[in-house]
Amino acid sequence: MIHNLKTNLTKPALLLLWSLLITVVSTAQTKITGTVSDHLGQLPLANITIKNSKTGTYTNENGSFSIDAKSTDTSQFSYLGYKTKDVLVGD
Repeated sequence: MIHNLKTNLTKPALLLLWSLLITVVSTAQTKITGTVSDHLGQLPLANITIKNSKTGTYTNENGSFSIDAKSTDTSQFSYLGYKTKDVLVGD
């Protein structure tokens, strides 16, 4: 009887732990780094944002940037005089 009670309590606990682990993994963010450039070279002060969020940054004087994002996020790159470009982070 005690063994059945212990087994019955363990299964829901493991299911809950598994669900929490999946939630943590799916919301984990990664640092994305790169360089924004065109045919003439690097673009300083290009704007990079994560679509539908308040997260954003600018490129440095060498066109380099670093931003935290999930693999399912879409990043938006914009620069004065250029069309905005959306890129799926996971690509």
